[in-house]
Amino acid sequence: MRIGFDDVGCGEPVLLLHSSCSSKRQWHPIIKSLRDSYRIVAPDLLGYGDTDFPANPETFSIDDEVMLVESLLDKVETKIHVVGHSYGGVVALAVAMKFPERIRSLILHEPVVFQLTRTEGLGYIGQEIRDLSLVLQKEINDGRHTDAARVFFDYWQGEGSWGVLPSRVKNELSRVISKLPLEFRAIFETPYLLKDYAMLKQSILVSAGTVGTPTAQKITKVFAEGVGSKILRSLVGVGHLAPITHPSMMNSLILEHLKANPIADFRK
Repeated sequence: MRIGFDDVGCGEPVLLLHSSCSSKRQWHPIIKSLRDSYRIVAPDLLGYGDTDFPANPETFSIDDEVMLVESLLDKVETKIHVVGHSYGGVVALAVAMKFPERIRSLILHEPVVFQLTRTEGLGYIGQEIRDLSLVLQKEINDGRHTDAARVFFDYWQGEGSWGVLPSRVKNELSRVISKLPLEFRAIFETPYLLKDYAMLKQSILVSAGTVGTPTAQKITKVFAEGVGSKILRSLVGVGHLAPITHPSMMNSLILEHLKANPIADFRK
């Protein structure tokens, strides 16, 4: 399988996992800010950027993304910090659950852990996301990829947000939108529940915006409170796409957490 990834800089390693319908490129402004002090590893998740689409879409699961990340962890000889955005946050948590001894800390912006809707009194959110996935799948099946991308983007960023996007961004979102229903299904089938995440011993910083869809904000709050004495940071005036729309703000948040949680005995 072809895997695209950036591996730049020198210092404590930091793994950056992007959101749905994105790629490692979303992190480039943050990489430029961190690469002088940290080693940054930023892969394209399956079906995005330079990484191949899942070989078996019918059986695709979060474990497929975890195996991709595992191949990169093997290139790092020490513990690693992991930053996950949205869908990348779900993958980051799955990696931490499978390889807890390899992960020093986690930084998660609005992780879309939709499987929690089964047990945390959030059934209405689960149904909302399932309905959204059905709409997207129908548009994709009918060959209306651009319409599917518009529905998806306006859901997360607010009605009318699609209209102000540059054409190149619209084209890219339309090109990769077919992966999204696979991700929704994979998230709902993820076995980890709040009690499992609460067992993680790593320092976890969770951030959420104050604008955009309330779905991600609500589930992020439930997650952060459920995993115990972790840090929840509200980003005023920022939405779900904060790492893309407000990279300087996210960079400051990431850097603060990295400095507060150094990797013991790390040697360059």
